[in-house]
Amino acid sequence: MRFDTKVTFYTEKKGQYNPYTSKHEHAREMWEVLANVTNLGTQSQMRLLGKLDSGAKTIRLLEDPPEGWSYLTINDDKARYVKKTEVKALKGHALIVGEQK
Repeated sequence: MRFDTKVTFYTEKKGQYNPYTSKHEHAREMWEVLANVTNLGTQSQMRLLGKLDSGAKTIRLLEDPPEGWSYLTINDDKARYVKKTEVKALKGHALIVGEQK
């Protein structure tokens, strides 16, 4: 299994109110890791999610993902993915994610 795809985890927190711009500024943290990313098969989608989701992917990591992440991107793509479910395996961690709508 090759861990050759860059996955970026983002955490967005509501920041402080800026009186100069009259807006709330959002603080964003990010972590980049290498992962193995594959599309989730039809049978697995029906068994795990109970429905078909065309944007579902399986992301395998060597270590646990960061705590409290909001969404992730794959290879700096504009599509955002959110967690559907996760599995803690003996050798690593697996996430099932779907496209954020």
